[in-house]
Parts: sequence; structure tokens; C-alpha cells
Amino acid sequence: AQAELERSRSELRTKERLLNSTSARLKDFQAKVDEMRVGSREERESLKAVRRELEEARAALRKAGLDPVTGEWSRNLTRASTDAARDARCRARYGDDAVYNGRDGCV
Repeated sequence: AQAELERSRSELRTKERLLNSTSARLKDFQAKVDEMRVGSREERESLKAVRRELEEARAALRKAGLDPVTGEWSRNLTRASTDAARDARCRARYGDDAVYNGRDGCV
């Protein structure tokens, strides 16, 4: 009976060590997963910021009349500059709120 009790205690200690080491490995793994999540979030935020900057740059190119995909000047550039000149003439003639409105002229 005494030998069986000692064997049971030995098995219990072995299982306890195994449980402790497994628990420690699990905690380490969870910490690594948490680090990966934080890194991923930071990377996603960084990527979002880069995408926003890229969209702003594309919008600026479009506003300037350059197609951001092909790099060619837009055909509407001449019309845009003509409309801007007409708007400027309207503002000079009728005040800051006046704009050129096609067939209606300055409104």
C-alpha cells in the first residue's frame, strides 16, 4: 500500500509539472498572439493612413486636370480653365458670390 501511495504521489507530481509547464507555454503563446494583434492593428492603421494620403494625392491630380491612372492631361482641363476664367469675370463684375452658369450667364 505504501509503495502504491508513493507511485500515485510521483505520478501526481509529474502531472502537476506537466500542467505547470503547459500552462506557462499557453501564457507565452497568448502573449505572442496579443502582440501579433497589436502589430496587425498598428500595421492596418498605418496602411489606412497611406491609403488616405494616396487618395488625397489622386484627388489633387484630378483637380489639377491630370488623370492619376494614365498620367495624361484631362480633356476637361481646357473647359475647367475656361469656366474658372468666366467665374473670375463674373466675380469681378457682380461680386464675390457671382458664378458663371452656362446659358444663364452670371448669377
